[in-house]
Parts: sequence; C-alpha cells; structure tokens
Amino acid sequence: MGRNQIRQCSEIRVVFHRPEPVRYGWFVLMVAVLVIAGVWMNKKPQIQTELSEDAPKTAAGLCISETELDVQNLKIRIAGNERDLTFREAKLLDYFFRHSNELLERERLLKNIWEDEGIIVDRSLDVFVSRLRKILAQDTGLRIVNVRGVGYRLEAE
Repeated sequence: MGRNQIRQCSEIRVVFHRPEPVRYGWFVLMVAVLVIAGVWMNKKPQIQTELSEDAPKTAAGLCISETELDVQNLKIRIAGNERDLTFREAKLLDYFFRHSNELLERERLLKNIWEDEGIIVDRSLDVFVSRLRKILAQDTGLRIVNVRGVGYRLEAE
C-alpha cells in the first residue's frame, strides 16, 4: 500500500503435475516373500527318531509306565490325559525315554539336545527338566532324579 509494486513481480504461477500411476509390483513381491517366510517359520520342526530295539514302542511312539510319548506330533499321554509339548520338551523327553534308568551327564544332554542351536545355555536344561517333572508328576511310575554334580536320570518303575 505504501510503495509502488511492479505488476509482473506479484504473480504466482502454480502448476499441478499429474501423479504417476502407482505400481504394485514391489509391494506384491514383498507380501509374497513375507507369506512364504511365515509359512516356512511356522512349520512344525521334525525330530529325527530312531527307535532302538529295546525301547518300548507303541503305534504313536515310546511308552514307559503309564506314559506314552508321541515325538512326531509333540504330544504326551499320561493315563489317558493328552498334553502338547514344545519341540525342546519333546526332544529332551525322547532322549530321557531312550536312556531310561541311565545316568545322563549334563554335558551329554546339552550336546545332544541343544548342540544344533549354536548357543548352549546351561540353565536351559534345568528349566526344561523342571517343566518335564511337572508334566510327569501325573505318572507315579516315572520321575526325573537329579544326581548332584553329574546330571539327571529318568527312573522308571
């Protein structure tokens, strides 16, 4: 208002460009990769089992006392009650069943159960044995005994 303005300097031009169409190729590829990775990671791990000739067997797996262990399906049946197991619980219990009434050193258990993970945590064995003791408490003919300073033994009557 107080000064003279040149008309050409006060013009503002706004130009809108049309956006390019969105391409979904990369998005679809990423979703496909994530779906495949999710399916692969959620796949149940298979435990390699070799039934020895002297191990008690049933159609589903191993059987000691009133307890039947189905390692492939990660299940345990005690006196007719079925329960799901984790992969590691099933693998450890399978090892105990195959070596029942035998003293198993801690190092041997850690090597055979956790060696494929790369990182072995000594306390993991104690935690899983505690879990298995609670599960096996229903069967009075089975118990996991701690042999101080050496390892564990699955005692079957």
